[in-house]
Amino acid sequence: KLLPFALKAAANYITIGSEHLSVPKQFKGYISSFGASVIKSGLMPTLAFYSDAKKAKGDRSLLVPALIDILLKNDSYPVEADVENALETLKNDKDKDMRPIVHHFFDWLLKTNEDNPEKLRKELMDASIALKLALRTFREVDNDKKKKS
Repeated sequence: KLLPFALKAAANYITIGSEHLSVPKQFKGYISSFGASVIKSGLMPTLAFYSDAKKAKGDRSLLVPALIDILLKNDSYPVEADVENALETLKNDKDKDMRPIVHHFFDWLLKTNEDNPEKLRKELMDASIALKLALRTFREVDNDKKKKS
């Protein structure tokens, strides 16, 4: 059920290039470890880790808006105008500074988690599985290879 939403979210937030056919190689590992991290560390610590992109190869914080987009498209949670606007901004301008937007998403997730933590955990785990399957349909590109001269 979530796979069509995950394919669109991956294309909107994670793909690189004008044709939206490739994803950075690192994202396969990032999304694969998301579920294990939620189980081992908990949902909020995992989301905090994925919201911080400073030390990551590739911008792992791009997984957060992709997961939120899947939740909202699945009608799991009511769409709030500011969250939807932030998603739209990010979709249209991938070069924009992500930190304020991702922190806004993290704040929304914290508030949502207070309301019904088990529902959010289950929905995000389901969304991460759908995103993991969706990312398999894209070509992997290794952006960090050093070019030989």
